[in-house]
Amino acid sequence: MLLQPLILLASTSTNTDILSQQSLKRSSYKMNLASTGSNIEIEKLQLDGNSVFKMRHGFLTLSGNYENAPSIIRIYSNEGKSIFTQSFTQTINFMMTTAKNFCAFHDMNQIYLIDLVTHKVTTFDGSNVFAVNDAGEVAYYDEKHQPSCIKIQC
Repeated sequence: MLLQPLILLASTSTNTDILSQQSLKRSSYKMNLASTGSNIEIEKLQLDGNSVFKMRHGFLTLSGNYENAPSIIRIYSNEGKSIFTQSFTQTINFMMTTAKNFCAFHDMNQIYLIDLVTHKVTTFDGSNVFAVNDAGEVAYYDEKHQPSCIKIQC
C-alpha cells in the first residue's frame, strides 16, 4: 500500500492545512511565496519548497513541481537540517511508500527511486505507470525495451 501525497485543503498561500490520506492526521503549515521561490514553515522549521511530506526521520519537500518545469527534491532532518538536494526534469506521479523509506516518480524519461534513508538514487527505463513497495522494489512497464512485459526490480 502506498502513502498518498499530502493534499492541500485550503488554497491560501499563507495558512494551509494538509491531510495525509492514510493517517488522516491534520497538520498545518505556512507557505511564504517570494520572487526567489517559496518556503514552508512547519513545526517551527523553515524549509524550502512548496509541497511537504512528513517522513520517519524528517521532511521531504518539492519545489517547482509544475508542468514543464524542473523540480527540486529536498530532504531535511527533523531538526530542519538540509541533508539531500537534487534537481529533476519533473516529478510525475510522485509517491512515497507506507513506511516512508522510499519515494518514486517519473521525470518524462525514466522512473526514479530514492532511498529516503541512504539517499541513493536509482533509475529505471519505464513508463509513468509504476509502483514501489516498502522494500524499495519497483514494478513497472518498460515501454522502450520490452513493451509487452511488466518488470519487477528486486
